[in-house]
Amino acid sequence: MNIVKAQLTQLLAKAGLMTGGTFFPLYVKEHGVTTLEVSYLAIGYSIALVISSIAFGRFSDLYGRRSYIKLGLILSGLSIPTYLLLTGFWQYLFLRTITGFCMGIYPAALVAYVTDTNKKLGKFSSFGSLGWALGGLFGGALAEFVSLEAVFIGASGSFFVAFLIALSLEPTDVKPVIVPILPVKLMLKNFRVLFAFLLRHGTASTIWIFWPLFLNEELQLNNMQLGIVQATNMGTQFVVMFLITDNIDNSKLVSVGLFGSAVTFALFTLCNSFLTITLTQVLLGISWAALYVGSLKLLTENNQEKATAASLLNSTSSISFIFGPIFAFVIYSLFESYDYIMLFAAFFSLVSLVFWTFSEPNEEQIIS
Repeated sequence: MNIVKAQLTQLLAKAGLMTGGTFFPLYVKEHGVTTLEVSYLAIGYSIALVISSIAFGRFSDLYGRRSYIKLGLILSGLSIPTYLLLTGFWQYLFLRTITGFCMGIYPAALVAYVTDTNKKLGKFSSFGSLGWALGGLFGGALAEFVSLEAVFIGASGSFFVAFLIALSLEPTDVKPVIVPILPVKLMLKNFRVLFAFLLRHGTASTIWIFWPLFLNEELQLNNMQLGIVQATNMGTQFVVMFLITDNIDNSKLVSVGLFGSAVTFALFTLCNSFLTITLTQVLLGISWAALYVGSLKLLTENNQEKATAASLLNSTSSISFIFGPIFAFVIYSLFESYDYIMLFAAFFSLVSLVFWTFSEPNEEQIIS
């Protein structure tokens, strides 16, 4: 029963994240923020998320998981609807940074809580993807048939329900683990996993910064179609994570994820309709499910500091969204084309695959 509560918490939190995050760029553009300023908002959010993820991952190893799960969920839910009270770039930047900090509090603690109960991370992670899928559809429906403002109310509600469920999570019998403030040794031990993930995700984030704008402006998709595109990706992730990833070697999962990402990003440049972009989301979902679960299992199964190790992956993902907007800004300023951004990401996914294939794994990171 306890794992079911954790899965529902994961589902609802990711649904809230996807509901609000997908349509945030469209909302702020309607309120005077430029396309390039959207990238600055992403940088502020990501820097705060990195700091928060590392700090609260460490606190979760030191002081327990449940308090930080609950704290992160309630603060995230409170921060999202505050966007509706703001106007202007600087106000959005301030609150988006605060939101990033709140969003970084709970994920590592929740992953570590699940590993404490010896449950499979692939199946648990699948509920996050299902939440993303439902959040994409829910957000798309609200944006298309109600208003963009309603999207943020819905996202906040999803976090609040997740918080209520998290209140009933039972304690786990886990001893505190002493972790340094900056876990350099742990980072070096897991460098191969983190660097491969960073190369792929850091360049892929150049796409995601402008993704809603690309779908809306370049492909002329409406808000409901945008939600369906997102849901196709996340729904595929759910199926792959739930049924497949726990049964495949972790290193092979990472390889599949990197190769599939390179192919998918290149295919984006050929898409010119709702149907073609939706079809690519199946391959994207398979690729991300393989890469994420493979990386997460390599980190949590081979490190005693489970929450801190999980936070390193979250932080690496967030760091990606610091560099990504910078690359996106430069490429878009030079070419004013999304195609170059996508080819850039495809190339570096291949570079990451080459690095992963030919670099020597740490002996402690080899899974039999």
